Amino acid sequence: MKYAPIPMSERTQKIKNEYLKMAVPMEDNPYVDKKFKHFCTGDRWITLGFLEGWLKNENAPTTRRRRSLAEAAELYAAEPVITDNELLTGQPYLPQYTVEEQERYDQLCEMFRMSNYTLLEQGPRIDHIALDLDKLLRIGVSGIIRQIDEYKSALDLKDENVYPEFDVIRKLDFYECCLIELKALLDLAERYAAKAREKAEQTSGKRKQELLTIADTLSHVPQNPARNFREAIQSTQFYLGTLFGLYPLNRPDRYLFKYYDKDIQDGVITREEAQELIDNYCLHVSNRVFSRAACGFIVGGRNEQGDLVENELTYMFLTALEHIRMPDPNGALAVSNDTSEKILAYAADILSKGTTHPAFFNDDVIIDSLVKYGCAYEDAVNYIHTTCAEISVVGGRI
Repeated sequence: MKYAPIPMSERTQKIKNEYLKMAVPMEDNPYVDKKFKHFCTGDRWITLGFLEGWLKNENAPTTRRRRSLAEAAELYAAEPVITDNELLTGQPYLPQYTVEEQERYDQLCEMFRMSNYTLLEQGPRIDHIALDLDKLLRIGVSGIIRQIDEYKSALDLKDENVYPEFDVIRKLDFYECCLIELKALLDLAERYAAKAREKAEQTSGKRKQELLTIADTLSHVPQNPARNFREAIQSTQFYLGTLFGLYPLNRPDRYLFKYYDKDIQDGVITREEAQELIDNYCLHVSNRVFSRAACGFIVGGRNEQGDLVENELTYMFLTALEHIRMPDPNGALAVSNDTSEKILAYAADILSKGTTHPAFFNDDVIIDSLVKYGCAYEDAVNYIHTTCAEISVVGGRI
């Protein structure tokens, strides 16, 4: 395909400058002696809201349930953060504590760390996996909640008081935890929409309309299925940005393309507007990744029918890497024997300008290896490097 790169906009530079001034996870050792502590929750700082929630729910039926209630408490305590120029919202909330609040925070952190039930730093990761973002866009959080309710209803709980170790009880606990946190996520989205409307009332001109668009978008997603490109990219950003841990952007030129293509055809959005949204999407990743970690996306490669994926979004996400020039997202191009010379040359040209991305992943070898070890082909073609370079497939096809 013929692709004309879109220059980096002044808006994108302003957003980048705003984000560079915000607190980000940059410590050498984020576990101790810092204003915000980080442990047990994946790659995410925890706040006083989480710790108060943990303390309040000490009588929760399981430790897993208690942790979900604490994570939900953090989301309920979070205040919406909307910067002056951003088009996509969902920043990590890092409050400025009073002296008394900081003392309370440090005290609860020490109590939390000393608990036998929370020292999970040396255990297996619970994040660093690829989520089914296409499903999120297809049915929304409300659809996921309905599905969880159906799973709960199908459980046979007749022995729950006698045999708590039964698998059915573990499933019930998991479903309840999901519902607790998903409902907190939706509450936060509603408050973001209200905040955007409040800010719109205090401004005028183009920015007023942008804030109203943000409000309308978050009033619909991530709760409901996405209807257009803006809703789709905001839904995935808000969902991923509120999770406790690091989760990649997966294959954005696949799950976002139908929304982009329809909007372009219908004149709903311009290529320039779409590129700004993509740049903002990628900048959000840098704001939530610890300096010792990584989080990114892969574009290109083959689809389930074995055909090449080389659409305009494939190029636009590569373009975003050149625009933002940040350590994250660590973008990559999946390269097969049939990958076009045009996109290879375009990716190489970006690297020649001094960027460290995109990386190149051997699509044919990785897919063949995954299939060899039992992965279905339709899942193997959707592999992702979940953080640095660990290969995994996108989970859950239901």
